[in-house]
Amino acid sequence: PLSSLQLKYRSLVAAAIATMTTTIGDDQGEPTQQQPQQRLLLSITALKAVITACIFLSALLSVVAPLCIIHSSEAVFSIGNMMASGVLLAAALTHQLADASTALDSPDGYPWAMLVAGLT
Repeated sequence: PLSSLQLKYRSLVAAAIATMTTTIGDDQGEPTQQQPQQRLLLSITALKAVITACIFLSALLSVVAPLCIIHSSEAVFSIGNMMASGVLLAAALTHQLADASTALDSPDGYPWAMLVAGLT
């Protein structure tokens, strides 16, 4: 037996599939039904194209922005350099946390490495 939540889910899926089915014309002008899977595939392809364009534009911006900033203000570029090195240092220290946790085990069982990481 299906629960009421499963029945509601199935009815919502059936309604969504029914609304996704559209009537279009074929080569002779006769209306045909387009399958929901084809329409879903088309929307997934469009989504992939939009995501690809966003990735390309963000990569282009990340290359062009430092070139524009270095010519306009060296102070802003220096601050950006410091922030980037801080991110790399934080990533390195985070990756060493597991080894430090096992190396700094105390007899009382207090996690000193986690305390130091939390304080910093």
